[in-house]
Amino acid sequence: MKSSSAGHFEPRIIIHGGAGNITRPNLPPNRQESYKTSLLRILKHGNDLLQNGVSALEAATSTVSLFEDDPLFNCGHGAVFNRAGGIELEASVMVSSGYKKSCAAVSLLRHVKNPILLARNILEHGEQDLEEASAGAQGHVHISGPTAEDLAKAYGLELKPQSYFWTRKRWEEHKRGLQSKLANEKVPSCEEFRGLEGLDDQEPPWDGFEYLPQGTVGCVAADVHGVICTATSTGGLTNKLPGRIGDTPTVGAGFWAEEGILLNIDEFDSVDSAMFPATESVYGTLAPIVAFLPSVLTDCLPFSTTTKGYQHLTALTEKPTVPATHALALSGTGNGDSFLRVSACRTAGALALPPQALMSMLPKMSLSDKTAVSGITLRAALKAVAGPGGLLQQSAGDRWNRTGEGEGGIIGIERRGKDTDVVFDMNSSGMFRAYIDSSGRTMVGIFRGDDEVVHNP
Repeated sequence: MKSSSAGHFEPRIIIHGGAGNITRPNLPPNRQESYKTSLLRILKHGNDLLQNGVSALEAATSTVSLFEDDPLFNCGHGAVFNRAGGIELEASVMVSSGYKKSCAAVSLLRHVKNPILLARNILEHGEQDLEEASAGAQGHVHISGPTAEDLAKAYGLELKPQSYFWTRKRWEEHKRGLQSKLANEKVPSCEEFRGLEGLDDQEPPWDGFEYLPQGTVGCVAADVHGVICTATSTGGLTNKLPGRIGDTPTVGAGFWAEEGILLNIDEFDSVDSAMFPATESVYGTLAPIVAFLPSVLTDCLPFSTTTKGYQHLTALTEKPTVPATHALALSGTGNGDSFLRVSACRTAGALALPPQALMSMLPKMSLSDKTAVSGITLRAALKAVAGPGGLLQQSAGDRWNRTGEGEGGIIGIERRGKDTDVVFDMNSSGMFRAYIDSSGRTMVGIFRGDDEVVHNP
């Protein structure tokens, strides 16, 4: 799509409600409609905010908070139970530009009603927290457990007892899973939390066959200023060990966002290292990619510990022009341990790095080095990482389709200049999703290839 006015970008949004072994037999038509109704309601909320000029950060986090309040999804009120019968929540947020911390994540939460709002607050308060005399979350990006919940209280966020998060279907899923895995052992959590079964809950009992979302929920939103934000939240894996932390709060595994400057190919040789700020080196994250270029690293990339993607580049030439930028953001869902093993979202983002952007980072590369660097679209990168036969599936080895390893999907938005693409891919049989596509159409889907147009402007 093209921007409708100079200096502004057309807002776009995509959401997911989890990916996994979702099939038509285990998700009957009436339940499919329930999920689609929720997805479209949540999507409309986020899109309305964006159309009214709200920032990508506010739109994405507000959208995910609706997922957290909906018992259909594995986050917040509908989260899964861990092996001990408790609930431990995770969330993260990251923006392509505009904030000092760039990202924030929280985990092992037991009482925060909307974990995504805590992650957002940590990101926003980072504008002050990074100052020497500041308290709060200081310079930390990922905070967990009681300390994170203390911050939530300080920020005025709503806290709830564990019983708030209880839902009948998740509880029965938890009990059945433990009884299956621990057939010859006592199942203490089923006894300890038996009283919860008396809570008033409108959901009918779980039949043991209907699919219950196991994945993360997420939103990627692009605002009128060209900023893209990813927001992600989850309850984790059913019957996970207490204390387990997944990909959702892990930077680069379950989420990623960045922005960089695009150069014209003719400008490569005219750019020198003066483009880099004297006080901050910004490309430490690319060290593995350019490890084969020691001379470049020595001359051009004095790495420091304060790195964040590549959005901090200053002017590329002496001309008083505003260079075109490339930005992207991604949110993953599926088997979190597999996402962790391959740094799924960061890997996809790196694959989609345009050659022009990489060249702007490495001005002293030889012509042969420049031409050797390739770049693909984010759409193609997601296929390589999250599509059938991709990196995630390969990571499962011969356990694919047996253990749940490698299963998942990723959603994202990529912007090159003023051209924006809304993308997703998955290797599982289904992923709950809805989005405003590059033509402005409202789309919703559950199974592979079943995306339907709900509104065509």
